[in-house]
Amino acid sequence: MNEIKIPDNWELMTVSERRDSLTKLEEAIKELETTSPPEDMFLEEWHTGDLYVRRLHIKKNTALVGEIHATRVFNILTGGNILIATEHGISIQEPDSFISEVGTKRFGFAIDDCVWTTFHPTQKTDVADIKEEILYRDFKELQNMEN
Repeated sequence: MNEIKIPDNWELMTVSERRDSLTKLEEAIKELETTSPPEDMFLEEWHTGDLYVRRLHIKKNTALVGEIHATRVFNILTGGNILIATEHGISIQEPDSFISEVGTKRFGFAIDDCVWTTFHPTQKTDVADIKEEILYRDFKELQNMEN
C-alpha cells in the first residue's frame, strides 16, 4: 500500500468490512514505521495511582490507527482538527471532550497539529500490564467478549 487513506466507499461498507479496513490500515502504517520511525508523534504518560493518562502530540498530515478499547475511555482533543474513521462512520473531530465506548478503534488523519489525551482507570503502573487490561488484541477477541 503506497498511500494510506480511508477507502472511498467507507460509508457503504458493512461494520465487518470497516473493521477489516481498519486492520489493513494499521498494518500499512506499521509497515511504514519499520522503514522510517514515527517522528510525527510524541507520547507522554502519567500514572496517578488510579488513573493512567496518555497524551499524544500528533503533527499535521499524520495518519495513525489506534488500539481497540476494552473499556470506556474519557478523551480530550485539544487544538487542531482530525479526520476520524471508525466502524460507525467518518467525522471531523474538533477540539472537544468525549467518551469512547468499548470496542472503539479509530483511523485518524491530522488536519492540523493535535494533542489527544486519554484517561484510563487502572491501578496498574506497568504499561504492558495496563495494555493487557484496557485493550483487545484484535476484533476476534472483541467478538468473543461480545458473545
